[in-house]
Amino acid sequence: MLPLLFALVAVPPDTTLPFANEATRSLIERAILRHATADQSVRDYLARFRYRLSFGLGRRRWAEVPNAAAEEQEGTVQWSQPNDLRVDILGRRAAARSNTMRLNSSFDQPWFFPRGLGDSIRVFGNDVPPRAAIHPLAAGAPAWYRYRVSDSVQYATTNGRRVKLIAVEVLPRRSGAALVAGRLWFDAAEADLVRISFRFVGTELWLDPEEEEKDGKRINRIVSRILTLDADLEYALQGERYWMPYRQTVSGRVELPWLGELVLPFEA
Repeated sequence: MLPLLFALVAVPPDTTLPFANEATRSLIERAILRHATADQSVRDYLARFRYRLSFGLGRRRWAEVPNAAAEEQEGTVQWSQPNDLRVDILGRRAAARSNTMRLNSSFDQPWFFPRGLGDSIRVFGNDVPPRAAIHPLAAGAPAWYRYRVSDSVQYATTNGRRVKLIAVEVLPRRSGAALVAGRLWFDAAEADLVRISFRFVGTELWLDPEEEEKDGKRINRIVSRILTLDADLEYALQGERYWMPYRQTVSGRVELPWLGELVLPFEA
């Protein structure tokens, strides 16, 4: 995954077709339709969650940087249509190498996705990144992305049902303000999205809409050089029918070469 993402520093002009072959086109068209008409039979759910936030502080770009501080929270998530969300924290603990590095996060705008994603993607509430990225299954997304079936796997559930998952590599076809690059996994039978792993990329990814255009472009260039942001959203098959949120990770690193090669990796 990482070599693939590192290759996206410069996105070439649109010189490719959106689908690598007919099988890819058929799957993505089904998945886009499924995404637009999400399963309405799930009206609410209650789940327990465990949340861990950590960051490190190091001096070498490729070094294994130990955590400088970490925080864990446990609680419950209640979700109901259309997108009502309640989070109750049942317990919390934190540890740090220094009293000046302690973490104390809150859930006023939870970064995680309680059910499905819309046609755009943000993490950490509604603020990061400032410009939402185009979801690879949004209406019109093939105008921005190229798709290629890259892998498949099949497994049996406890009741003996065979489930086939298909992986699709997704890359930008051309430069865009806010896009993603990574891999999608689908349930072959229903074209449900069951996992999406991606990196945020784009020419205006960190552009604040409230900033003047000149300042916004300068800010975007600076932030894109020092910050990478990845996400991995995984679902699990519940009741042999529903793909529900199971594990979600947001990670990245800040690199400040002009400050003695300072590196700050983080993960939520």
